[in-house]
Amino acid sequence: MVRRIFLILLACVFLASSSVAYADAIYEPQNDFTKKHLSDLVELKRSFTANGKDGTVAVKAKPGAKLNTTSIKNGSVIFIQYSCLYGGEFWGYAENAGDSRQYSGWVKLDQMLVNYDHITFAEEHQNEFYAYEGAYSEITDPWPCVTWPWPGAGNLQLEITVNPAIFSISHAYLDKEGREWGFMPDKRSTGFWVCLSDPLNQDIPAFNPAKEPTVWVPQIEHVDLKGKFAIVDIIIALVAVVVLGTAVLIRVFWKPKKISGDSHHFS
Repeated sequence: MVRRIFLILLACVFLASSSVAYADAIYEPQNDFTKKHLSDLVELKRSFTANGKDGTVAVKAKPGAKLNTTSIKNGSVIFIQYSCLYGGEFWGYAENAGDSRQYSGWVKLDQMLVNYDHITFAEEHQNEFYAYEGAYSEITDPWPCVTWPWPGAGNLQLEITVNPAIFSISHAYLDKEGREWGFMPDKRSTGFWVCLSDPLNQDIPAFNPAKEPTVWVPQIEHVDLKGKFAIVDIIIALVAVVVLGTAVLIRVFWKPKKISGDSHHFS
């Protein structure tokens, strides 16, 4: 009986700690720390350029780790999937990081510069965005187009076939030449822009080329994981103490009644 109660309580502790640490996600990161704390990370999906003080940026297995997994030379460009706040410092997670491109790990974001992208473009031109009111919603068949990282980027992303059943236009933008652009979010990537006025034209001039990388400023509030998981560890430890203490008390004070031998008879 005592053992059964103890095992039930212990299972509750394990399930409580597991629910804090894990979350369902289609994307499965390679890094152990990232897997464990996935539900508390902020999805970033932005390109960065290394800009360390000593000419390199250290890559670590987890935020705050003393040892380096590898390093990245200044000027190297990496794609950072997630960000987190740990011990008052912002960190970014990248796969295929390092000069050998064989490692995944965490880098300090104050040693990285964020590259110009569709998010930067949106910050600069969001007052010019408007709800798309064209005929895209009436299209049912897939249609070919070329995609751009932002209007006027000058460099193509891909030539694709858009399936209207999957992609929709979240907002539109009109450039100075009267061309209409539409932004299509994509859960698998950062999303893309299409020139709705001329969807197959690969020669649209670069009227808004990428600017120099800049210091990254977080747009979403982060929870400091170092403080959070320290508290969680304390709570789990306290619950474990209560479980063990309860088991000991039950063992000491609960005694089964003895059954006398005379009671075992049949009439």
